[in-house]
Amino acid sequence: MASAGASHAARMVEARRAGGDRLRLERERLGFAPVALAALGGQSLNSQLAYEAGRRSPDADYLRAIATTGADIAYIVMGLRSLDSSAVNQLSRRRVEAVEAAWHLIVKKPHFWPDQEVRRALISWHREMPVRRLQEMLAAQFGPGRVPPKSSIHRFWIALDQFWRAQP
Repeated sequence: MASAGASHAARMVEARRAGGDRLRLERERLGFAPVALAALGGQSLNSQLAYEAGRRSPDADYLRAIATTGADIAYIVMGLRSLDSSAVNQLSRRRVEAVEAAWHLIVKKPHFWPDQEVRRALISWHREMPVRRLQEMLAAQFGPGRVPPKSSIHRFWIALDQFWRAQP
């Protein structure tokens, strides 16, 4: 009985740490300093640092407040990026439209090109997170069978880099 309780406690500590890491990554993605996000969330800098270190878990009021900044709360809490969240903003939608409109110029399309949801996710999250994390997010959202291999994502992102450099 004691070992089951100990393993549950260990899992809870690990979950808090992982949530803290995701909170830090989301704060960095949005471009906030720790003190700024703390203020927006109605917390002290010490509380913010404790959340990010996994020593404490943020409450619902804090999460609701930082959601107004565009923070992806589903990602922070559960590790699942929300493709419909405010993180995929208007700029991201315009990027998807621009790529899809001009991609006919590329003769060889990636094998996942017909899968519109996956294609749009790859364009939207271009260079926003490590490929491994993106693959995990795609597997959770669409199922593992629809996740492109790491090498395909890298090649596609290199092509996107070239596409964006060529834009006026």
